Amino acid sequence: MKIVFLDMYNSNPGDIDTAMFKDFGKFITYDRTNPSDIKERIKDADIVITNKVRLGKAELEGTKVKFIAEAATGFDNLDLNALKELGIGLANVPSYSTYSVVQLTLAHLLNATNDVYSYAKKVREGAWVDSQDFNFFLGTIHELAGKTAGIVGYGDIGQKVADAYRALGMKVIALKVAGHHADGDFFRDYKDFFKEADIISLHAPMNADSKEIINKDSIALMKNTAIIINTARGGLINEADLADALKNGKVAFYASDVSQPEPMTKDNKLYALDNAAFTPHIAWASLEARQRLYKVIYDNIYAYLNGRSLNRIV
Repeated sequence: MKIVFLDMYNSNPGDIDTAMFKDFGKFITYDRTNPSDIKERIKDADIVITNKVRLGKAELEGTKVKFIAEAATGFDNLDLNALKELGIGLANVPSYSTYSVVQLTLAHLLNATNDVYSYAKKVREGAWVDSQDFNFFLGTIHELAGKTAGIVGYGDIGQKVADAYRALGMKVIALKVAGHHADGDFFRDYKDFFKEADIISLHAPMNADSKEIINKDSIALMKNTAIIINTARGGLINEADLADALKNGKVAFYASDVSQPEPMTKDNKLYALDNAAFTPHIAWASLEARQRLYKVIYDNIYAYLNGRSLNRIV
């Protein structure tokens, strides 16, 4: 039995022990894999583990691969039709990083309202030491209690984020999605949602309905004091429309853990704006979440090898 992990670094920079995978046989890891190297690396593998490497018929046909363990919840890097045609199984890892994503969502929001990064930077530069008063101000700090938080994507993560927002004294509303049953008087239709929300918190998957949901039309409905937090997908944002809004005072602040594409490119229209802040897609990546990720990957492989179905997609 041979298992090949094609891109281990982005989920394990060296702080997680992977010796357990040797229980199954030969275990080969690569930090990252270029498209031109895929075929050679997986040709004699029985099982492939990957997070972001794109695998379709061209890469998989003619190999020994029978099972793919996706090192993530999402699996849009894989061609499901090709997997079915070639008889290759697939399992993913659901809900392993929910609380980690909630945590960074709150960190971004609190930085946006309290300007934590700027204050910490100024203190380190000596501004507090030099202050004539017991404090100093860089700008206005805002309280979240009493504000309205709007959730786009009221799934597992969105619901946990909503709980955290309520704990801070905020009113929570959620965007009603066409064709989906929505219980609760906190759901709003498109226009009312964007008009009412002080904070717009993005937690939706990337699909035809959610693509570029933040655009000139939705921005036109927003309060000019709106704060947008995105710990979901970069493609939920129309970058040019949001950049214009941030420059022109139509949106107050944008905080994001994601970009489209990733990694962020130098020509990203939002990157250099003072009222935008980014982290490099780390919301999911607490040590505890990644340890859970690896445990479930192990469990998925164990189940496959023992004829059981666990977290199976194909």
